[in-house]
Amino acid sequence: SCSGCMLPIKFHHQSFLSRAVQTQIPARAKLSSIQPAPYLLHMTCKFPFPFSWKTSKLSGFWQLILDEKKQIFTSEKFLQSASEEAMCTVLQLTERLLLDHAHRLPENKVQQYHRALVAVLLSRNWHVRRHAQKTVRKLLSSPGGYKLAYGILEELKAVLKSHKVLPIEALVTESGELSELGKTYIPPRVLQEALCVISGVAGLEVDHAETQNLALEMLLVSHHPSLVEVQSGLWPALLIKMKIDPEDFITKQLDKILPRITTQTPINQSSMNAVGSLCVLSPRRVLPQVIRTISASMENPALCHVTREDFAIMETPEGELFDKSIIQSAQQDSMRKANMKRENKAYSFKEQLIEMELKEEIKKKKGIKEEVQLTSKQKELLHAQLEKESQIRKQLKELDGELEAAVGLLVAVLKRDPPGLTQYIPVLIDSFLPLLKSPLAARRIKPPFLSLASYVMPPRLKMFGTLVSHVTLRLMKPACELDESWCQEELSTAINRVVDLLHAHSIPSRTGKGESGTAPLSAPAFCLVFPLLKTVLIETPNDSEEKEALMVKILQIFTVHAQLRSSASGQTSLVDENGPELLPRTDLLLLLSRVIGTGSPRLQVLASNTLAALCTSSSGEDGCAYAEQEEIDVLLQALQSPCMNVRDAALRGLMELQMVLPTPDSDEKNGLNLLRRLWVVKFDVEDEIRKLAERLWESMGLELHPVLCSLLIKDVICYEEAVRQASAEALSMAVGQFQNQAAEVMSKLMEIYQEKLYRPPPVLDALGRVISESPPDQWEARCGIALALNRLSQYLDSSQVKPLFQFFVPDALNDRNPEVRKCMLDAALSTLNTHGKDNVNSLLPVFEEFLKNAPNDASYDAVRQSVVILMGSLAKHLDKSDPKVKPIVAKLIAALSTPSQQVQESVASCLPPLVPAIKEDAGGMIEKLMQLLLESDKYAERKGAAYGLAGLVKGLGILSLKQQKMMATLTDAIQDKKNFRRREGALFAFEMLCTMLGKLFEPYVVHVLPHLLLCFGDGNQYVREAADDCAKAVMSNLSAHGVKLVLPSLLAALEEESWRTKAGSVELLGAMAYCAPKQLSSCLPNIVPKLTEVLTDSHVKVQKAGQQALRQIGSVIRNPEILAIAPVLLDALTDPSRKTQKCLQTLLDTKFVHFIDAPSLALIMPIVQRAFQDRSTDTRKMAAQIIGNMYSLTDQKDLSPYLPSVTPGLKTSLLDPVPEVRTVSAKALGAMVKGMGESCFEDLLPWLMETLTYEQSSVDRSGAAQGLAEVMAGLGVEKLEKLMPEIVATASKVDIAPHVRDGYIMMFNYLPITFGDKFTPYVGPIIPCILKALADENEFVRDTALRAGQRIISMYAETAIALLLPELEQGLFDDLWRIRFSSVQLLGDLLFHISGVTGKMTTETASEDDNFGTAQSNKAIITALGVDRRNRVLAGLYMGRSDTQLVVRQASLHVWKIVVSNTPRTLREILPTLFSLLLGFLASTCVPLFITGLLKHTRVSPLHSPS
Repeated sequence: SCSGCMLPIKFHHQSFLSRAVQTQIPARAKLSSIQPAPYLLHMTCKFPFPFSWKTSKLSGFWQLILDEKKQIFTSEKFLQSASEEAMCTVLQLTERLLLDHAHRLPENKVQQYHRALVAVLLSRNWHVRRHAQKTVRKLLSSPGGYKLAYGILEELKAVLKSHKVLPIEALVTESGELSELGKTYIPPRVLQEALCVISGVAGLEVDHAETQNLALEMLLVSHHPSLVEVQSGLWPALLIKMKIDPEDFITKQLDKILPRITTQTPINQSSMNAVGSLCVLSPRRVLPQVIRTISASMENPALCHVTREDFAIMETPEGELFDKSIIQSAQQDSMRKANMKRENKAYSFKEQLIEMELKEEIKKKKGIKEEVQLTSKQKELLHAQLEKESQIRKQLKELDGELEAAVGLLVAVLKRDPPGLTQYIPVLIDSFLPLLKSPLAARRIKPPFLSLASYVMPPRLKMFGTLVSHVTLRLMKPACELDESWCQEELSTAINRVVDLLHAHSIPSRTGKGESGTAPLSAPAFCLVFPLLKTVLIETPNDSEEKEALMVKILQIFTVHAQLRSSASGQTSLVDENGPELLPRTDLLLLLSRVIGTGSPRLQVLASNTLAALCTSSSGEDGCAYAEQEEIDVLLQALQSPCMNVRDAALRGLMELQMVLPTPDSDEKNGLNLLRRLWVVKFDVEDEIRKLAERLWESMGLELHPVLCSLLIKDVICYEEAVRQASAEALSMAVGQFQNQAAEVMSKLMEIYQEKLYRPPPVLDALGRVISESPPDQWEARCGIALALNRLSQYLDSSQVKPLFQFFVPDALNDRNPEVRKCMLDAALSTLNTHGKDNVNSLLPVFEEFLKNAPNDASYDAVRQSVVILMGSLAKHLDKSDPKVKPIVAKLIAALSTPSQQVQESVASCLPPLVPAIKEDAGGMIEKLMQLLLESDKYAERKGAAYGLAGLVKGLGILSLKQQKMMATLTDAIQDKKNFRRREGALFAFEMLCTMLGKLFEPYVVHVLPHLLLCFGDGNQYVREAADDCAKAVMSNLSAHGVKLVLPSLLAALEEESWRTKAGSVELLGAMAYCAPKQLSSCLPNIVPKLTEVLTDSHVKVQKAGQQALRQIGSVIRNPEILAIAPVLLDALTDPSRKTQKCLQTLLDTKFVHFIDAPSLALIMPIVQRAFQDRSTDTRKMAAQIIGNMYSLTDQKDLSPYLPSVTPGLKTSLLDPVPEVRTVSAKALGAMVKGMGESCFEDLLPWLMETLTYEQSSVDRSGAAQGLAEVMAGLGVEKLEKLMPEIVATASKVDIAPHVRDGYIMMFNYLPITFGDKFTPYVGPIIPCILKALADENEFVRDTALRAGQRIISMYAETAIALLLPELEQGLFDDLWRIRFSSVQLLGDLLFHISGVTGKMTTETASEDDNFGTAQSNKAIITALGVDRRNRVLAGLYMGRSDTQLVVRQASLHVWKIVVSNTPRTLREILPTLFSLLLGFLASTCVPLFITGLLKHTRVSPLHSPS
């Protein structure tokens, strides 16, 4: 028997079986004829062979078994057609071979039997499969089972390579039978079973490493699409079966797993499925690495360098030429070489060419291809071009393959949507955007980019996300085709629609009537929208209101998202998507800095606020992120911006980041950089920025390091002027603290100057043509060096002074750039002022020697003039009698004709100290200069003469103006109608005299003014310009007394009939904007109202002058927020009737960060004053709000001039019928009094006390009470302590008029609001007053008292229980029904407050005993009042339900229903208390109380009788 146990059988039987097998398998036998052969083979294998037969008798048998070429029983053809029995026999044969003769099967021969095992495992017959599964499990349990498992797995992979999931229609015919394809098709479920069998090996052996390795091998196999179709989580299920924890396995083996998947090119679906599965199983470990791999592939710079031509070459088939220019040129050559006849009348060249082109077209239509004959050179070029294109094609296909693999991985991850995926989407978006410009990458990147919206957008905004993605693509102009259906709308319209929708969805409307569910996007969703918003903000030109409004909305969207905060209860493993961590903060900071630097004032203010909010989100506080060094670097770089607003915003941003800023101790490199930037900005040209930097420096406790001295030199040579100036001063202060470094810094500066002075010549070719120009001259760096030398001069010792001047003369003062020469001269003068006196004898020879030896060449003119000025400055240290002084003065006077303002200013400043030495010659000099001033044809000479005259007058003294008859001469000249030069010259002289003499010239200003007014309207343009400059000089040098002298005459001139005088006066008033700040704040309150009146003048030129004057005042505004809205303010002043409300709303919407200066107030206050006279309630309310806010934002001295004009409007608003207006006005009054002090409002308190008792209107009394409460709060608790006894005493009087009592009782309604807890001590004294007023015969007094009582209860519940409740208990049983009614109402309010209910619901029900109370509210009342007091209160309420007055009964019933949860139970609890009250009532002499007691007794008795 074949199936029996192994028995000893004769060897000749073995020989017989062997021969039988061989005879069963002829060379070309049919499959049907070899069916018994496996059986015989199986039988042969079952017998034990003697060792001697191994090589002799069975050699043919083993050759048959191991023959790879024949593979008769393991071939695919045999196994597909084998019967069930044959399959089982093959299985048994394989089993015997693998179990008993494994040593006879070499590794390369055993593969066919592994294939056989897989074929049987995948058989369509269930019995065969079951048998096979048992056999394979048996084989796997034998020694070396893992080896077999790997073999079967490899064969299974081979099967899966060609396997696809097919629909049922393809497998079954219409008759329901299996189709030919269906007969050979392996169902995915069978594949899954096979894989499960293989995984069984892990449970049989203890080799942990082999188990792990097998799990690794099964990863890709189990994620084959065919297997995923059956069970998506097959691999983790197999791992669990193999006793492996999937997450732990992934964590340990991740370094082996990912390379297996990600290095495949092209990547297959199994790898993609595997990545998706891994990301779901262990997102924290796998996702970061996968995203890093994807990003690395996408950030390959080669992708961005692909041109359209390169891409077209890649698309061209191999061997075909893309660039056909060589062939086309050959065709043209062949056409030219054709038999063209010589040009004559019959055959012109043009006609012959047309004929040839026609023939070519006919050939093309007929499909005749005529091969172009190429020359050998053209063939060589063609071959080279083909090679070049082939190389490009190969490189691009490799790139494309890598990108395709990365995109495939990404798609797989997105498809599975693992937890935490969205936090990596910002990184992906950053990788995507540059690739949209690449023709190779754009087509592959577009689909995943469009799909991102569905992952990050909330469900309500899915469609919006799709819209954003498509509009972003259109805006980016990608190098691929776009969906036409999304391109039909105009791009500008689509952008507006996106921004409007996003604004509506993320920002609540001001009215609060916005769309429900309005909330900011999550950080990843914002990252998706950000590229669109950023591009719009950068590329939109701000040339219309609509475009600015669009940009404003974008900035508002940024602001609201900058306020995202992380939730403290969020998961620690994942970043909170609703926090700021994932925001593109660095990009946002760069963008906002750009907007602040280039945008309109309004955009600048908004962007500054957004930047501050964004920095707060990175401040490291609760819910905030920690700023990365990149963000800090952006802000530090912004501190070097030429724009003051950018520096200011960056500094405010750094103040928000104090907690996370590096210091030299914590991070040396970055800490020193921060230290350096902050030290420089401490000396910024803007005073406010300096103060901010100082505050930040002190709050961080920073200290200066010696190493900064050398580092600051780099800032001194910066390109930006503001940074150079600040750095020069910063370097000076640093050297001041470390003076031992002064010499080294000075020599380093001179060395750098020589480096920056050198400019390489242009590069020329052999023929002298310019190949490349010279680099730009680095004059900015040399300017910075001059500024630094200027500042450092004070720290030089005597030995360094002369070498420095040898550097100045002649090199530095002869620089090729005029700006550098100017700065060097300033530095030299500064050094002379400091060290000149001690070094006269060493320096004067240096100057004299230069003037003596300098070539008489035009190129030395500039340095000669500078040396003359230096000599003049040095000469003041010489003795008066020194013979060198007079020649120096002569040279200075001669230098005045130089057409350089700096030279002329320097000469003028040198002259005064030298005048005593040349006093006798001064008259002649003045006469000569006066002649030049009034008669010279040259502008420079006249201007220089004015400077010289001013310098001489300053030296001689103010009396010289009269002694030398200068004022008379200048007055005559300014009135000369014929010669405009004389008028212009006189104006020059007045301008310089004002500038040089300052306050000393003020007495003459009044005499100059009338002439100046006329010159503003002069027919000559040059005279008008000179008048304008003179006016600025006059105004900027006026003292407070000067303003008082000048202003009345200017204001009086506005009343003149002559429009020219009016216009001149208006222009002068506008020039007062250039007054010193102190004078400005005192004169502007008088000027601006007058200028607004001028705007309605009948003459157009006067109107224009008024508008220009207002613009001048607007131009000197320093507050950035007001500067941003200055056009709106000017519009409101020009057109008050239509523009006032918009202006007020803009002011309220503006978030002020900086102090409001005097020019700002001058524009704002007239608008506010006018608003108080407006009929509109909203306008008056806004005006009061603005006034209230103003006092915390401005200097009180600047505001005081406006008090007389503002207070009447506020008083009127305080008595407004609309409560909101009264409230806002009262608060504004309180803010004013708090800011300015009581002394500024002497008549305010008496007026309020008088209005408080006004008989005619309760509205007026209410406004006065509210205003008085706010004013008292503004003045502090001391004022409350002083006035309260008088108020309480007056309110308690019985003999006063009801309206007086009403006014004083109203105070008890408002004082608790304004003082809060500080009012608690006064609650006790005022309660009796309130209770008395509750019984007043006048209804309006009772109503006021009730409101006051309710206020006390709502704000001081605990105090009210102790003080008010006893009074209310008594009031429940008072003889007067009004007191009983009020007591019930107040008691109800108190109980509602204690129990936590509103008491506002309706209690009208069919039964009186229906209740709305809860056990919780009942418990709260007992806790607060105690059982006894609670019983008394409820008993009193229950009695009130039977009161003789209807209103009392209704009020009592309402309170009872709300606070009591169960009437019968509550009655039982309060019954003893209730009976004692009833007995008291029945004994009462008061009729209503007796009746109430009687009625209640009849109702309560039945309740009591059963017990």
